[in-house]
Amino acid sequence: MVRQTARRGKRNRFSTKAEVLAGGDAVAALTYERASQDAKGQGKSVGDQRKLNLAEVARYGWRAAGSYKDNDRSASRHAHKEREEFPLLMDVIRAGKGDVLVLWEISRGQRDLAVYVQIRDLCVQVGMYFWMVGGVLYDLRDKNDRMMLGFQAVQAEWMADSIRDNTLRGIEGAAEAGRPHGKITYGYRRIYHPRTRAFERQEPDTEVRKATAEDGTVTEYTRVKVVREIFDKVSGGTPLIVIERQLNDRGIPSPRGSVWRRASSARWQ
Repeated sequence: MVRQTARRGKRNRFSTKAEVLAGGDAVAALTYERASQDAKGQGKSVGDQRKLNLAEVARYGWRAAGSYKDNDRSASRHAHKEREEFPLLMDVIRAGKGDVLVLWEISRGQRDLAVYVQIRDLCVQVGMYFWMVGGVLYDLRDKNDRMMLGFQAVQAEWMADSIRDNTLRGIEGAAEAGRPHGKITYGYRRIYHPRTRAFERQEPDTEVRKATAEDGTVTEYTRVKVVREIFDKVSGGTPLIVIERQLNDRGIPSPRGSVWRRASSARWQ
């Protein structure tokens, strides 16, 4: 029979890994999934992580007590966007509603050593001693388990810093060589050498394209003229949503991202 230890009146606690593994649905499992990038907005990586995490929960017959995810969010110390559900996970842990935290790998929870220490110490404080990471169960009270998790946390932070350093090095190298960095802005095109494919220049996109409206009307346009049209109409007080609808009515795919941001900014200057 599994021995459970009540503590602080919040929930049942499990004293050993064996008790957790044999605890069945008396064990409340919390899962967390995160991905740094999701350019297509499909959440595939966090979706795959959740399937793997819940498979571990089901494998031992644990009770899924809550799943939290942050898609397209960095967890490094250089992150610019706040994670939305990670604080919710911390609140649930703080409230004593979990027995084991399930992660696909330690870097999904964080790539910042300070954050790792924060969540580790919180778990110890409330008595949530067990983490399942990549299919391996760890006990935060065991010095060897703490060392192994610590190694993984250090490695996760080192990897995040290495990726950032390599990216910055690439940006600086491209700038010194006169090469652009990142995606091309709508309204421009890049010219490459026909044989070597080396970048030569960036210029306004004057390529004539055709757009067909729903009524069959065909319109010829260039992307650079679309950008100028947007800025002219914004300067005249036309709302962006109206401009977008007018373009779509003519069958012209409206630009996204930076063009709208710059146009919106110009409106208030």
